[in-house]
Amino acid sequence: MKKIMKKSKNAAIYGQCEEEQPIRVILVSIGSPTHYALWNELSCETLAGDLRGFFGSEVKVTIKRINREEGINEVLGYLKEKPTDILGLSIQPGSLILVDSFIKEYNLTEFIENKRPLVVLGNQIPTYFPEDMLERIPEGIIVRGEGEKSLRGLVESVKGNGKLRDVPNLAYRNNNKIIYTETITPNLKNLHYPPSTDTVHEILKRGGNAMVQASRGCPWGVCSYCTRKSFRHGKRWEGFPVERVIENIRDLVEMGITEIEFCDDEFIGGRDQKRVHRIEDIANGIEKIRREKNVNFTFRIFTRPDIIYKENDNEGNDKIRTMLLRLKEVGLVKVYIGIEAGCKSRMNRLTRGMTIKEVRGALKTLKKLNIGIDAGFIMFDPELTLEEMMENISFFRKENLMPYNQWPFRPLIVNEGSRIKEKLDKAGQITGKDINFIQYFYEFKDRNIARIAKIVDEESRPSCFLFYALKTISKRYFDPDKKDEETILAQKYVEEAGHIFLDLMDELVRNIKTASEEEIKEISNNTRKRVKELAYKVASDVVEGKFKDIDGQLKNEMRNYGIEHLLCPSA
Repeated sequence: MKKIMKKSKNAAIYGQCEEEQPIRVILVSIGSPTHYALWNELSCETLAGDLRGFFGSEVKVTIKRINREEGINEVLGYLKEKPTDILGLSIQPGSLILVDSFIKEYNLTEFIENKRPLVVLGNQIPTYFPEDMLERIPEGIIVRGEGEKSLRGLVESVKGNGKLRDVPNLAYRNNNKIIYTETITPNLKNLHYPPSTDTVHEILKRGGNAMVQASRGCPWGVCSYCTRKSFRHGKRWEGFPVERVIENIRDLVEMGITEIEFCDDEFIGGRDQKRVHRIEDIANGIEKIRREKNVNFTFRIFTRPDIIYKENDNEGNDKIRTMLLRLKEVGLVKVYIGIEAGCKSRMNRLTRGMTIKEVRGALKTLKKLNIGIDAGFIMFDPELTLEEMMENISFFRKENLMPYNQWPFRPLIVNEGSRIKEKLDKAGQITGKDINFIQYFYEFKDRNIARIAKIVDEESRPSCFLFYALKTISKRYFDPDKKDEETILAQKYVEEAGHIFLDLMDELVRNIKTASEEEIKEISNNTRKRVKELAYKVASDVVEGKFKDIDGQLKNEMRNYGIEHLLCPSA
């Protein structure tokens, strides 16, 4: 490994013994102001851990978060006091209002000796919209996709040990032309250094779980709406070394974390014996930590229904059940499965690669094993028909999905990098884009579906952030034994809200063809009344102290909803 420490400028001027100083890197996560942080900042921590592990004391890496306007001045103040070589901005969906404010203030900031850091932008928005981001900050450098190799190369480049054009996955301006360097996705087997734990103290303060990543990508990788394969430049599922995963978990447990979320796109990697053995190795490592640290450690994983249960493969299903039981023994309390559709035609259209029977088999398996369930479900898509929507609602009710998904009205989000975006583009159904959320707007083929979607959006939008704040509280822990009265109450409210909107869709889909405008308006008014009554109950519980609301999230969203007067006991 090359030594890349820089020499002190003052030492050279005054003829002193030259003291080598580390390359200074600050990684700043800029998040959506409407998203309440529940977890550690894993994307920045992953890069920080890799840089510290690879370069050792030759780099000094700091992590900061900006989720509100006030965080901007804090970061800029730090940059002024601590001359920095690389400023890395992790641009999260929904964050562009803060990004633009940061860039504006950054451009006005005076630095010591006018030395500005190399500004690097990464994460999903810069990956899919590099030209737009370079319009915002022309001197910036975009990292497209996974950033370990790029950050290593940029550290070398800052020191003069390499050229930008040789660093993979970059986009940057040169003489008013955008240069794109070679795209290379790192081999995860070669990434041995676990993420840092810089932001974990925030979780310990608030309560909640930490995120861990044991793999990247999906073994299926062809769902029409998915972007993971394009983000990984064509690669599908890959696992990190088991030793890295276990070391990461050990670090978190030693800090006081007792619950994690494996935030992998798909945790297991498939049903073959090699992948199952790898999960067993992870289970053995977790068991050792639980025993040595004497901790009730619990976790949630993400997987596909057809990995849990496959038609005509009883032997494979038995192996997966055995594996799940082993994971349950060492702390598995919840499994998130992507269901997404309740009828065959939509499963096929979304290219999910599974059957409704397999979804039901997965649900049945998890219930039999007494493992908690969370589920993804997409109600609307551009080609949805009334008949399909009826089947979706019927499936949602019959399988009692509300405890597993409290947002039953979720539409399909068309993202840059997905196959469905290309398809809709060719069909002329794209009506606009929103870079802030990496999404495209589209027309529904069925005008009745379009009308229903519009009504549901109009009725859910005013209260969505209030119930999202409650959902955030309800997700604080996955283990039912760790949930307190506050998280249980929050779960109750978001489920009640989910039922209100499921009822709305049910009424609309059955009456949209025949009902008069007045009758449709009455359905909407009834929904609005039920939502308001529920919001009033939430306000009452806030006033009575049933929600701690330490950061004022609920009070803020109640003000936004227009019921702040209920927060004053004298009102």
